[in-house]
Amino acid sequence: MTFLFCAIVAVTNLCGTVSVDTYGARVVSYVPAGGEEVFFVSESGTGGMPLCWPWFAGHGPFADSRRHGLARYCEFRFAGEKRHSAHDSELTFRLVSDESTRSMFPHEFELTVSVRLAECLTVSMVGRNVGTESFAVTEALHPYFAVSDQTKCTVEGECVSECRLVDPVKGRVFAFTQKGADGYYVWRPNPESHLSGNVSPIGPDDWRRFICVENGTLKKEKAYVLNPGESHTLVRTVRWMKGMD
Repeated sequence: MTFLFCAIVAVTNLCGTVSVDTYGARVVSYVPAGGEEVFFVSESGTGGMPLCWPWFAGHGPFADSRRHGLARYCEFRFAGEKRHSAHDSELTFRLVSDESTRSMFPHEFELTVSVRLAECLTVSMVGRNVGTESFAVTEALHPYFAVSDQTKCTVEGECVSECRLVDPVKGRVFAFTQKGADGYYVWRPNPESHLSGNVSPIGPDDWRRFICVENGTLKKEKAYVLNPGESHTLVRTVRWMKGMD
């Protein structure tokens, strides 16, 4: 599928600039102050930090369910901006179940996404069951990080709460923390990835230019259950650093 761009909400402060597409509440650009673009986006629009919710991969409720949930295919409402300080801004986006979402997922929910720009970028996704029936969730925050050559990059650390992506060619490091999931999952594309029907459109030479280090609950057997009134929060922070230390 090709990602659509509906409306871009951007904020700039002393820590940099971040841009979010209201279609899918997807971060499409993050440039730290004095730094470089963090996320990869292909010519077709694939990339940034897509949301996977309330299912990952092909774990949807129907045989013809779209891959990776419904959130990325829905228009979120921009719920406002908070300026905590000159170095700290927060954008909020919200999706509430309606007739169109029920055709994909027959449950009542509210999904709130917060994108906070401070010394690091923090993305929080809060799913709440606002209905009368329980439902199971698999999910992920699925960022595409822009790198010089992913075959030369390494992912270091304990990969549960913290890890680092090291790009030795550009001499930069992405440091991550996460909450709400059992750890990180790394996807490295290969030269044939652009031919796969299970991969969003990328160019034939794009596979070297990004690497995905995602956090979430990916496996169906590890799905968590949201009972009526309950919520679950998935959080990811991204810090860009120049230098290898």
